[in-house]
Amino acid sequence: PCDVTSQAEPEFFFVGFIQSLICIAQFFGLTNSGNPYFQVTGTFDNPNISALLILCCLPHSISYGRNCRSKLVYAAVFLMLFSLILLKSRSVFFAILIIGILYIFKKNRKLFVSSLMVLSLSIPLLFFLKEDSANGRLFIWQTVLTSGVEDILFGFGKHGFSQNYMLWQAEYFNRHVESDYSQVADQVNNPFNEYLLCLVNYGIIIPGLIVFGLVKWLNKLDFIFDPSKVTVFFIMVFALFSYPFHYYFVIVILMVCLNTTNRRMSNHSLPLKKPKIVMVLS
Repeated sequence: PCDVTSQAEPEFFFVGFIQSLICIAQFFGLTNSGNPYFQVTGTFDNPNISALLILCCLPHSISYGRNCRSKLVYAAVFLMLFSLILLKSRSVFFAILIIGILYIFKKNRKLFVSSLMVLSLSIPLLFFLKEDSANGRLFIWQTVLTSGVEDILFGFGKHGFSQNYMLWQAEYFNRHVESDYSQVADQVNNPFNEYLLCLVNYGIIIPGLIVFGLVKWLNKLDFIFDPSKVTVFFIMVFALFSYPFHYYFVIVILMVCLNTTNRRMSNHSLPLKKPKIVMVLS
């Protein structure tokens, strides 16, 4: 019998395992991907989102394997890691690198400097893995931060970014006619950064409070030993480069993780008595 630390551990494992099998099947041509531009996408049309789902399932799956002492569970975890490689999500690789460095810092600080060197070498590699995509994101962020800070305190409203970005981009090219960014500029409705989107739409107060609350909740580095907190951390890092909160399964996972952690801290928490249903639906 498994001595699981979280009621949701088997469900996270099940979802991650099934998603990884779908990715591997797509890689070997046994089934079609959800997007003709990518060989492997999982159950979504965007490989980054499938990678995020598997990444969110990993901490609880590893904990599940450790508590069950099951080689089969660890074999399934290996398949999840392999599927992440197939999905080629730079945001996911970066999140794993960060949590790995924090783990090394906590467990063996003598190796911390070496791990920082690995990180410093990995960032350029991740950048050049999809250089045009990375340059496109950098251009969007630069444009917003140089042109969209007029009302940084209260923001531009719910659709502030989508209504203003193309105007800011046009102003940029009026000032920089021969800019190399013209090759990667496009019409976008999202800055590929949830914090920046929230900043433009709602001002600095709301995202500031959210980030402060999450950082305080994670508190000390001991959070790296809590699967639920690691999952939330992964989502926070992923949100720096994409738009995870546009997918409802991310909200569901956040609710499950917050509830799981709060149950260990208090006897009064939001009851989620059927995590299996919640997780499978996501």
